Amino acid sequence: MGNSNRGEEEGCWTKGALPWRARLLRCAYRRLFGLGYIFYLPKYVLRLRRRGPWRDGFVHRLGWVPRSAGERRTEGGRLIWIHAVSVGEAAAATALIARWAERHPDRQFLLSTTTNTGRKVALERLDEAVPVVYFPADAPSFVRRALSRIQPDMLCLFESELWPTWIEECHLRGIPVCTVNGRMSPSAWKGYWKNRDFFSWNLNMLTLVIGQGEDYGARMMQLGVAAEKVRLAGSMKFDSAVVPDRADMAFAKACYRAAGFRDATIVLAASTHEGEELMLVQLVRRLQRDFPELRLVLVPRHIERVPKLLDQLLDEKQSWLLRSGLKLQREQEGPEAAAASTSSSERSSDRARKGRASIPVLIVDTTGELGRLSSVVDIVVVGKSFLAHGGQNPLEGAAAGRPVVVGPHMENFTDIVEFLLQRKAIVQVSGGQELEKTIRGLLDNPRMRQLLGQRARDAVKAGCGAMERTIDWLEEVLSAPVGR
Repeated sequence: MGNSNRGEEEGCWTKGALPWRARLLRCAYRRLFGLGYIFYLPKYVLRLRRRGPWRDGFVHRLGWVPRSAGERRTEGGRLIWIHAVSVGEAAAATALIARWAERHPDRQFLLSTTTNTGRKVALERLDEAVPVVYFPADAPSFVRRALSRIQPDMLCLFESELWPTWIEECHLRGIPVCTVNGRMSPSAWKGYWKNRDFFSWNLNMLTLVIGQGEDYGARMMQLGVAAEKVRLAGSMKFDSAVVPDRADMAFAKACYRAAGFRDATIVLAASTHEGEELMLVQLVRRLQRDFPELRLVLVPRHIERVPKLLDQLLDEKQSWLLRSGLKLQREQEGPEAAAASTSSSERSSDRARKGRASIPVLIVDTTGELGRLSSVVDIVVVGKSFLAHGGQNPLEGAAAGRPVVVGPHMENFTDIVEFLLQRKAIVQVSGGQELEKTIRGLLDNPRMRQLLGQRARDAVKAGCGAMERTIDWLEEVLSAPVGR
């Protein structure tokens, strides 16, 4: 592993290796990022405190990651640092680590996340032998401190995480940097292209670029990344999509019984964003005139929004139940226990019910349960795809064999959606009006719901393989002579 070489860094400027505009951008970014982050810290700490334990996040973001994370490597072992920003990426990263460790037991890993929820998913899924930290911010002093403490043999950046200072500092130390499961949204592409003089220099420091689809590969090459560094693996999210088992389905049924949704037809709205919940509440109310057994489950993407959402529902005179307030009973305890559980849940929400709609919605104010709760519903609607742009991962519902409906804005999952659409395994609608028409059609046609669910499950299986290809290519990098 190489050491930091400040002379090499200075040389690239004195020899005029960069156009003046790119040089100015680089200097401004490196000097102002740390200063801006200091001003942002109070807001960041408040966010961490709202979402859970905050001290680790605060310290790690400044580069003080625990030295013990780098000292755990065995003699001759290679330590791979993998960074995944949030829940979806963390789920894929933990699956990658598990499979990589199975194939190469001598490899050791460190996983970093940006969000508290991503860290929670990682801690739940990983063995204690894999340290989980928060990713240090992209300021030179923070990055250098973290690299000196951990001294990794490789850095893998998941999906759209391209951090210029991390890439440059690793390059100067001889540490290979690879993108994994790479994707780039149209809006991000515009920013990179606008500043292509700088990014063509910075991104060429990447050792290997492993992307999901052809668009990503083409964009990286347009930004100047050498073609021999670009590999297309498909999306690793297919490999990491969890197929629910009997325990997952039993858990979901217990939740819905406790909410009073026994024998109901359930629409689950996954990872919703601001404004989408009210749109769906109003839509389901209209459909309930013809389908009185219809029930709605809302799973907000950010649970800290729940108090504001409850205020909005009060204004709409809509009652609710909170997942955290449900008293669950096991299936074998019989209908009397289930009825008692339902009664208990209803009593806990009496204040929300008074004088309001008699049919409540269930709001999931817990984390890590979306896959299980999707396993027995009748229709899954993917959030952040109607009133907000970018979309969310549609594969959890698809892996469960549920019919999945997405809105027009799935820019962050273009390759996945295209793959599913080609196999008629997903329905994409243009907006709220077409969504209502589509749900009505699916409610009228149980056979079509079953067919869509089966196609979705088959498509997820067909999409697997990216993880094995990715491990093969990353092992080639680790096996290459130092200094290659």
